[in-house]
Amino acid sequence: MANPFDTLLATDDTQPKTSNSFDNLFDEEEKISSTNPFDELLASKDEDENTLAPLIKADSYESDAVGIDAWAQDQDRMNELSSYMVSRFGEENGVKKKEESNEDYIKRFITHARGIENNSVRLMGQIDYLRGANDNERVAFGTIYDEYLKLPSFWQEGGDSSIRAVRDTVGQMLFDPINLFSFGVGRLAASTVGKVAVKEGFKRLIPKGAVARGALAGSAVSGVETAAFDVGLQDVERKGYVGDARPDDDIDLFQTAIAGGLGLAIGGGLGAIGGLSLGGTSAKALAKKGARKAKTKPSLTSTQDKILSNQAEIEGFDPIKGTSLADATLTIKKFQRKKAAEMREKGVQYTPEGVYKDTPFLEPQVLLALNKRMSKVVYNLAKEDPTILTKHKKNTKISDIVQETLEKAALEGDDGISKDMLDRALSKEGISSKDFLDFMEVNDGFAQMKRGTASEAGATLAVDSPLGKMRKTLMELAPEAKDRLDELFGKSEDTTNAIGAFYNMFKRLDRERRALMVTQIATTARNVATGVSVLGFDTAANIMESSFYHAGKAVRALSKGEHSIAGFKKGMDDLWKDSTSLLVLMANQGKSKEMTDFMLESNPRLAKIIDRTLQEVGEGDGLSSFSRAMNTLNAMQDRVFRRAFFAQSIERKLRRAGIGDTAENIYRKTDGSVDEEQIKLLGLKRDSRVEGLDYIFALDKEIDVDYLKDAVDEALTNTFALMPRKGPAHYFIKGIESLPGVPIIGTGEFPFARFMANAMAFQLRYSPLNAMGATFNYVTKKAFNKGGKISDAENQLMRESFSKGMVGTAALTTAIYYRSNNQDIKWYEGKNNEGKSIDLRPFFPLAPYLIVADAMVKYANGETDKLSGRDILEGFTGAQFRAGAASYTIDRFYELLGQEGSVTGEQVGETVGTYMGELFGGALTPLRVVKDIQAAFDDEAAIVRDTRQVEGEGGVQRGFDSFLNASFHKNLPAFFGFEKSLPALQSPTRSDYVRRQSPLLGQILGLRFVERRTPVETELVRLGYENYEIMPSKGDKLVDSLVKKELAPLIEDVMSVLIETPQYENATEVEKKNMIRNQLIDFRSYATEVAKEKSTYTSLIEEQKEFTPFERVEFMRMPKDARKLADEYFKRSYGESVAESKRYREGKAIGLALAKLYQF
Repeated sequence: MANPFDTLLATDDTQPKTSNSFDNLFDEEEKISSTNPFDELLASKDEDENTLAPLIKADSYESDAVGIDAWAQDQDRMNELSSYMVSRFGEENGVKKKEESNEDYIKRFITHARGIENNSVRLMGQIDYLRGANDNERVAFGTIYDEYLKLPSFWQEGGDSSIRAVRDTVGQMLFDPINLFSFGVGRLAASTVGKVAVKEGFKRLIPKGAVARGALAGSAVSGVETAAFDVGLQDVERKGYVGDARPDDDIDLFQTAIAGGLGLAIGGGLGAIGGLSLGGTSAKALAKKGARKAKTKPSLTSTQDKILSNQAEIEGFDPIKGTSLADATLTIKKFQRKKAAEMREKGVQYTPEGVYKDTPFLEPQVLLALNKRMSKVVYNLAKEDPTILTKHKKNTKISDIVQETLEKAALEGDDGISKDMLDRALSKEGISSKDFLDFMEVNDGFAQMKRGTASEAGATLAVDSPLGKMRKTLMELAPEAKDRLDELFGKSEDTTNAIGAFYNMFKRLDRERRALMVTQIATTARNVATGVSVLGFDTAANIMESSFYHAGKAVRALSKGEHSIAGFKKGMDDLWKDSTSLLVLMANQGKSKEMTDFMLESNPRLAKIIDRTLQEVGEGDGLSSFSRAMNTLNAMQDRVFRRAFFAQSIERKLRRAGIGDTAENIYRKTDGSVDEEQIKLLGLKRDSRVEGLDYIFALDKEIDVDYLKDAVDEALTNTFALMPRKGPAHYFIKGIESLPGVPIIGTGEFPFARFMANAMAFQLRYSPLNAMGATFNYVTKKAFNKGGKISDAENQLMRESFSKGMVGTAALTTAIYYRSNNQDIKWYEGKNNEGKSIDLRPFFPLAPYLIVADAMVKYANGETDKLSGRDILEGFTGAQFRAGAASYTIDRFYELLGQEGSVTGEQVGETVGTYMGELFGGALTPLRVVKDIQAAFDDEAAIVRDTRQVEGEGGVQRGFDSFLNASFHKNLPAFFGFEKSLPALQSPTRSDYVRRQSPLLGQILGLRFVERRTPVETELVRLGYENYEIMPSKGDKLVDSLVKKELAPLIEDVMSVLIETPQYENATEVEKKNMIRNQLIDFRSYATEVAKEKSTYTSLIEEQKEFTPFERVEFMRMPKDARKLADEYFKRSYGESVAESKRYREGKAIGLALAKLYQF
């Protein structure tokens, strides 16, 4: 039966496919009127741009002005200055103020110029500006900068004042964050030597940047810094037409080499001198400067005196003799019988010599020595917990005691013994993991336990069995002995089947990915900034808590009549130490490191936690050496903060416990005399009280393991790396990490679950709720406790909670004030004096306070509709939705939610491919450092590319292309050539390229700059618009880009006029939002039609393609059944589908017509 549509598509084979009955569609598109209501405004703007002043240089001015006063009287120069300043800083910050004289306006520019010459932030900002400026704006800068270079020096008549010159130059140098890596004093000559060289005409003889920026550079790295700074300045000179420089000029590498060489040579010497000034009093030196040492290291516990005085009463135990040779020989014989049976099963002849060869620790004398050392381990454990020996009979074997101790350490709750106690006892006797496992292997009790708990196959081990828990404990103490543990205990069940093995492999790969995601220098810089913030919060809370504590002590002393001047001085001294000890330890890294190493000398497990724990992967056992090496900077900064927090925690507890003594008693010799020389050497007096850690070091004492564990937990908490042992946070982290790479509920969405859990706990501690809770607890305990008494521990907890809550309240109040005055920027942004926005979300804990403050301000203003669920989730939880797979899933969700039309199969393919690419791309994060370095000096590399555009056919092909874009093309440096082949990202609100702002600076400082917004963009942000609301997706990124290209000038130029009209300015907020929304609808409609028209010409005529992107996307967005009907028709008529024939326009018409035809 003939299809009624056959005649519509009947064509002569000799005619081109485009000359069919559907060609009238082109005719209709060509009739689109070019006389739209916006053309006049756009035409006037084009005319203005075409009539800009011609390129001029300073030497074209009529007067030869010299000096600030003469410049101020030259109106042409002042107009040129005003033009540049407004272009550079915007209307708000660039125009001359009403109260500002011409001279002051010029001096403001001079300060700006000195900033470019002496401050990397200002230099990079100038490069960003010149990259986006047109030639006239660049020449305006070059002209004014040339005039600045001609000015007399500050010591000459007509120049700037010496005070201003020194203030500007030194100030810019001191506040240059890059100088954290060097002394930075090379900037001091930047604005003098270079200017003199230019002014005197021998610029080419003495390279301008060489002496100026390299003369006194600080530290060895300043060589690289100085060379990079020189390249940046040359780039400014080239782009800004300064002097004879032009954009096409090459970088003078000879000048750069001289600058870098001088910086390296001189900076190396200064760096060495600076290194000598760092650090502080060595803690071990303090302990060893003639101080009296105890013969043993008594543990500082509440039962210390009892343990030390009753050592001989512990069941008559002799730690020297240990077990007898007969016992050791008996053990060997039992083990030999076991080995003989195993060898007979294998058909191997048994000989004692063969056993000794395979297991040399079975030599009687070797085993006897090991037993004696293990007996000392038991003795050391008994000093921690005497019940280890007192509850056993005299003839109990050492091996049985050790096994029982290990079993208890493997259980939750410990029953008095912890793995860290066992770790310390083993470490003090120098027993390695190999020695300990040798000892365990010949233990009868262990062998019996193993037989009773092993699986039927004898090769697997239940993780939750007693033996499995024991294995887990030993793995924590000796991860390097994994193979031996597998041999001794058997492998755990989850590694012996294919699914379990694959799952474990995928988990490991995911851990590697998450570890590599935080390897950028920018991440380290952000973590340092976060650590400094936490340091500030903690110090403020310490000051408040300590004030309450010592005020309470003073009041009690007064009430009892026990007050004294000495007591008052002691209280003030303790208050000062409590308040500042953390800052002191942080500043004196030499001392905090020595303290930490000394206290954890016999606790290698805890020491490893302090030194090696990475935020999201724990102690990093099993992490590849590559991932760990790439995290070197991150691990270093973590150690710096953790050591300070760890030592301060111990120090404060010891001092509050009153642990200490006078110098006279501490340094008393065995003959009863006092070591006056030692006391004098340490700067003390005989009656000086030595307490806290200084006391511990002086007597070489040990700290109780519980103290140490609590301090380690506090250090991990304050660096957001603690894995809670129990509670909701523990199960939240375990649940997320058990789903590697999974979106929405796994590490794909929440790669930093530990940070999230610790961040939320931090917010709770430093919030008004904590202060209110502490107050409520205090009042209720006072009212309902018997006698109204509160324990010291409860008082301590309430003081800390209240203090931290009040600090958090102060932070929230500040955030509310900030947000109430800055509703024209996004809730997470700050703004610098150039008008650029800075993303503050990476700098915890700013985000939670800012989002709460913003919500409160918007609620008060009746604008809660401007809040989004994504912002609230990210701000409150600390989730990282700024980049990577997590960002993509959130962005894609809102994009698909707001797009025009239904979701297609190709979009599903693109979504899956991009998500997998983002996951894989996380492992390529280290390359982004190289990418940022290149973008700082390569204008093309600085252009942001659209990695979401793909042009393949079908879900599989488009998914694969999306994967490549999101993984390799997005992360590989531009010199690989992939990224530059991608189209530039098109903004819907401005016509120019979207460029990365100060990428190198952002990498070093962790800052992410956003280009200064236009007035229209600022208004859209203020009204709460996101990009996906300004331009909803059409379902294809190429089509979106084409429409955005036409939409951008309408928003940038036309809407900028509309929002300045009285009608808009006098409207209410609701009216303004509706006016903007309606205008955007009109703009999008017109932009879409124009983009279609241009695309038709470009695709079909210029590129000789068979279809346009619009035709394709319109066909793909048809209902699925309509597409199937069109494909059936095309296959029946032409032997190929619509996509294969590429006749999307006809396919759409036929599909819709057939769908309408075949209905009741």
